[in-house]
Amino acid sequence: MLLRAVDGKPLPGSRVSSRLRSYAYVLRPGTHVLWVSSAPYGLPLVPQRIGCYVIDAEFPAGSSYSLRFDAARQAPVLTHSAGAAPEVAGVLVDEPLVLERGCNWR
Repeated sequence: MLLRAVDGKPLPGSRVSSRLRSYAYVLRPGTHVLWVSSAPYGLPLVPQRIGCYVIDAEFPAGSSYSLRFDAARQAPVLTHSAGAAPEVAGVLVDEPLVLERGCNWR
């Protein structure tokens, strides 16, 4: 999953976490709207769609979350690192073809 924007403000570039390098974002406590998309395959000529999701979540001070894709729900999920808070699932808002256009978040 790729974090694309926070509260409607696009992030500069895309960062893909891996076992060698993970990325962390710091947000102010409160409610935030995250725009998240799936990552396309490496072959651009293969017809494929990317999923565009919106996650509306409350972030308490001092908390840590991870973003992952839940195959059972077919949606991105924010999981609290301590397991104290319930998971927050994203809502699919668009599913464009990769070669056609980018995500329409609204």
